[in-house]
Amino acid sequence: MSRPGLWKPYPCAARPVGGSGGGGAEELRRASSALLNSANGPVFISLTSNISLMTGFGYWNVLTQGSTGRLVLRGSPGAATTLDLAGRKDAWVWEPQPSSPDSTYAYLYDMTLVNLPYSTHPGGPADLMALAVLSFGVSSPPGVGSAVFGTSPRLHLTRCTLVLPDEEVTFLRGRVEAVLEDLSLEEDGKLVVERLELWPAVLLLNCTLLSASAYAALPGAVPLLPQSRIWPPLLLHNNRTQALEQVGY
Repeated sequence: MSRPGLWKPYPCAARPVGGSGGGGAEELRRASSALLNSANGPVFISLTSNISLMTGFGYWNVLTQGSTGRLVLRGSPGAATTLDLAGRKDAWVWEPQPSSPDSTYAYLYDMTLVNLPYSTHPGGPADLMALAVLSFGVSSPPGVGSAVFGTSPRLHLTRCTLVLPDEEVTFLRGRVEAVLEDLSLEEDGKLVVERLELWPAVLLLNCTLLSASAYAALPGAVPLLPQSRIWPPLLLHNNRTQALEQVGY
């Protein structure tokens, strides 16, 4: 949606996206690409149905040149709008200028995120966590470190549910018990997060972290990829106790 008489780049843009099967995913890809490359400010996209990136795409990436376009994805408040990321790293990619003053590129509200990806070339502990939501990435120019892009996380999540491997939820529960701050302990397989930051990846506000086993038992759950049940630090250490003790962020 844009106002008649305005010239590109628009100050902002908005539109709903939905549909069954692969149609919703294709519409989301096209809307993201078109609006992010034609707006100077925030791009608001409301998901009117559950959408999966699993269908119909080999190379899904939406490259966003420049540093001004910010993506705001919204589900339905009070409902479980599911975005199946299909294990796709860098489904959205920003290529900002080094002088970009705002290092937060995407804001997600009121969604359940499943089949989160991992990095194929991890550069630190955060890349080994599904919590990092690496489907939303920032590409640094050659020879430029990520530090130049500011100190705020690239992604903000509010009132979202993230489906994580069981061991990752167990690890986070251990961190809670160690600091007892900003988090609420719930039943096994679930943590309610008032505020949690995994820098430089993501800031979570009033979110729920749900284990893969707990999610899979829910009616209508999206089928999980095998990687959604595997925690990379466990593969590295080959010992559950050691992995839970040595991984940190």
